[in-house]
Amino acid sequence: MATKKIAGIVGRIAGDMRAELEEGKAAVHRQLERGLHLVLAHNGKGYWRLAMGRKGVYPSSHEIEVCRKAFGLNTDDELWSGERVGKDGVRWMVAEYRWIEC
Repeated sequence: MATKKIAGIVGRIAGDMRAELEEGKAAVHRQLERGLHLVLAHNGKGYWRLAMGRKGVYPSSHEIEVCRKAFGLNTDDELWSGERVGKDGVRWMVAEYRWIEC
């Protein structure tokens, strides 16, 4: 799939996820093709988190860049990556941005 088409799809998903959070949810989850999961969360006090992950394999640098742009994050925003183990014992490889919006 062409990069512009993927960016457009992820851009629409990002907009939908933000809209759901504005309705009062604390977190929203979406699963993309190839198993990439996105979680967008905020605490209502300006703190936001975008987690991108999949089972057993880290998101690619291309996937991270497409998501970063789609969610309107800056290139200088800090990216954390690591492993998390779910309640079901599955190992998730996660890349995550955290930021503050005033």
